[in-house]
Amino acid sequence: VSQSRYFNGVMHGYSRGGLEIVNKRDGRYGYFLNLTFSRSNGTSTDHRESGLRINADGSTWMIAQPSFGSDIHLKSNITPLGKARDNLRTLRTVTFKMDGLDQMGLIAQDVAPHWPVAVSTFDKEHYEGDKLVKDGTFLSLNYTSMIAPAIKGINENSDILDAVVSALESALSDPEEAKVKLAALRKKFY
Repeated sequence: VSQSRYFNGVMHGYSRGGLEIVNKRDGRYGYFLNLTFSRSNGTSTDHRESGLRINADGSTWMIAQPSFGSDIHLKSNITPLGKARDNLRTLRTVTFKMDGLDQMGLIAQDVAPHWPVAVSTFDKEHYEGDKLVKDGTFLSLNYTSMIAPAIKGINENSDILDAVVSALESALSDPEEAKVKLAALRKKFY
């Protein structure tokens, strides 16, 4: 079964363009949704390219990386993230099988105590014939939200390394001063 719908329009400077939404079944993924963009390529022939494909197993393919609104003018109540390094160290990085696919990532329950904004709930469901069966409510993790604490953790490690290098340089010229700096580092970072 294949269903397709095509929308014509003007797209980003091209005189002709459109969007085709396809919902069909293939042998590998089951049903999938494919958004195909069509534009004039300067000749009499339309050029079509897949822009986004969402497979039944949840995997996706995109022609370009997504972009998220991040302008400071769109945000309010901006506050520094706080320490991330120690919290990142508590997270398990794991490989696992989910819905029959080998994957890798984090565990939402591990992230939630530290960054609850990155964790949300969803209802998992499946069909048995025509009947929708609810499997339960589960946690999901917004991996994009984890970029900020990861960068913060990298910055914190860089600060520690810079301070250690400074203490080691001092040790070469004044061992007693180096001991004082190392004790201060231990107190500050550990």
